[in-house]
Amino acid sequence: MAGRDHGPYYGPILTCLGCGDSWSCGERLERPFRRAWRRDAIVDARRDWDVAGRHARAEYRAWLDAELAAVFTGFDRAVEDVPLPEGGAA
Repeated sequence: MAGRDHGPYYGPILTCLGCGDSWSCGERLERPFRRAWRRDAIVDARRDWDVAGRHARAEYRAWLDAELAAVFTGFDRAVEDVPLPEGGAA
């Protein structure tokens, strides 16, 4: 599967490198009504896969560690309870 992210308002589109079908947000997208759509979709998906690059395990691990560190910064501190606003629904 090769994917493309189309920004914050639309889910990523994943295309199967074997059959050319595409999915977004868990649902298969509509198939085009034209000849050779499957071949074209596979060629486009393989191009996207190649553009994304193949990285060595150490490069990928370094990237993943940096991403996780950015996401989990500050999670080791204790969290204080925040009181609910007055008059809020229970």
